[in-house]
Amino acid sequence: MGGGVLIAVSKRFKSYRLCERESDCEDLWVRVELGVFNETPFTKPETSNSQLNSSLIDFIALNNLNQYNPCLNNKNRLLDLIMSSLNFSSINICADPLSVTDPLHPPIEFCVTLDRYSNLQFNGEPRFLFHKADYTKIIADLCSISWENEFSRSVNVDEMVEQFYMLLRSVITKHVPKSNPCRGKKYPIWFSAALIKTIKEKFKYRTKHRKYCNPRDLICFELLRDRCAKLHNLNYKTYLRRLESSLISNPKLIWSFIKHKRGGSSGCPARVSSSTELATTGSDICDLFASQFSSIYNKKYPSPMRYLFLPSTTIF
Repeated sequence: MGGGVLIAVSKRFKSYRLCERESDCEDLWVRVELGVFNETPFTKPETSNSQLNSSLIDFIALNNLNQYNPCLNNKNRLLDLIMSSLNFSSINICADPLSVTDPLHPPIEFCVTLDRYSNLQFNGEPRFLFHKADYTKIIADLCSISWENEFSRSVNVDEMVEQFYMLLRSVITKHVPKSNPCRGKKYPIWFSAALIKTIKEKFKYRTKHRKYCNPRDLICFELLRDRCAKLHNLNYKTYLRRLESSLISNPKLIWSFIKHKRGGSSGCPARVSSSTELATTGSDICDLFASQFSSIYNKKYPSPMRYLFLPSTTIF
């Protein structure tokens, strides 16, 4: 038994099935009419003699695109455009097509090189859990400090403040526990604790059945498998319902959902470059963005108005 083939097309576009192109394999051909561009070849804007051609060239230039397809059809016209901001290494007409060739739309082969981008990995830093702190011991340690002796070693106010914060940090580090850095979740965000526990039980009985071939372990495994499927569907529907209902008050939840669908990685690239600089760390990337955006804003100049100081007895 195999799966089916489905092509979903919006009702706004004209579409119909091309049965004559289908083969014995599981393939489905549908023609969708999105638009027609019927022009002679063009290379430069100054050589264009058509308003439609000029509008298309303006659109390509505005979006920083290039038209790479040089292959003309049997009418010496260009119906299939390849517009992209990437660089294509080769484009030519396919010599051995997989289907019946349409003379108006010749099959095209092209090669494009795509760079593999990696996302920036954030190393979670431990945080102080102040709600679990032992405040009794914190108060006792602060009271036992001889503040006069500690401040007597300082020459000015700045050194006193630095000494004060150093002692305060030592007490906090001693009596306030820290959280473990986030290493990424093994299960999706919509998995409940009951579902995770059921999944672990299911794998346990599957391992036992493979090792001992006990039929009771197989029965327990099948029951847990069905329970996992039901809990998974229930948890996912509940999570989507809660997400949809809270989008108005907290729109950021949709991005957490998308992040987990991507595998938990961040959307920030690991390498960000400008015309002269390259940043590879989180702080360097932030500094690079800050320098770029600060360069396009006007500096604030002091107001030419003089301040008018009124006496405190003035009544308005």
